[in-house]
Amino acid sequence: MLSWVRPTGVVVGVPAQFTPAQRAATQSAVLICKLALLRLISEPTLAAMSHSYPIKEGIGEKIVLIFDIGSSTLDVSVISMDDGVIEVKGIAGENEVGSVWFVQKVADYCAEAWLRAELPRAELEKQKNRATLYRACEDAIKELSSSQT
Repeated sequence: MLSWVRPTGVVVGVPAQFTPAQRAATQSAVLICKLALLRLISEPTLAAMSHSYPIKEGIGEKIVLIFDIGSSTLDVSVISMDDGVIEVKGIAGENEVGSVWFVQKVADYCAEAWLRAELPRAELEKQKNRATLYRACEDAIKELSSSQT
């Protein structure tokens, strides 16, 4: 049998581009649930914290730039990490720029490279080939995003 423990306090991650009104609405939602809001933290900052960015002790402050690319948003945080203390220096977000936009820009760049190489334009203009190019760019970005180096 499962036993459930009701949390009394929560930390909530919100998109970096949330306005003060959206943050207040999130805070209200937590209160409606009869929970204590311990802190609202931007999602890219949470990402950095959850991945436990490795910092060797004694090497001083590290400034870290975190990109959180969603399907239609891009959030960025600049944080300082020093001896286990994380300080948010700045956050920003953009609703019109996300992974779909990013993949399309990479695919456009590859298509331009195709044309600069003087390869057949007709092949590039076929819808099937454009879709294949887009998927290949998407796969390459996913592979790069998951690599450890």
